[in-house]
Amino acid sequence: MSTYADVTESSSLDFGTVVVASNSSAQSLSVGYNGNVSYSSGIFPITEPTRAEFILTDYPNNQRVFLSSSVTTPNSSSTGYTVEQFTLTDLSVPAVITTDSSGGASFYVGGTLTTSGNSGYYGDTNYSITYRISINY
Repeated sequence: MSTYADVTESSSLDFGTVVVASNSSAQSLSVGYNGNVSYSSGIFPITEPTRAEFILTDYPNNQRVFLSSSVTTPNSSSTGYTVEQFTLTDLSVPAVITTDSSGGASFYVGGTLTTSGNSGYYGDTNYSITYRISINY
């Protein structure tokens, strides 16, 4: 009987709810895979961002796993009307993790969200962006 390695997203990368108070220059919000959060001076948090968490199961025991990330669609899309969209300018993941004696592990994903900086309006709506995580062992 063979088993297959599995990856489950336990929680999504969520930049929270923010107010873009000034978009006359590019503003950014970052949440690192280590949990560190920073905002530039023109963005104010309403709710805190959260990093994504992924759970690995059924991998080889005590196996080094190499992680990399890429932004597949850097510009956000929104569900409601807004002049501007955000750009995901960076993703962060640990480079290497090691599975435990049961073949399980977990890791976090962070990123940096940036405004256009051209004085355009960000509407009160939901925004989404697609990214990719590669797992090699």
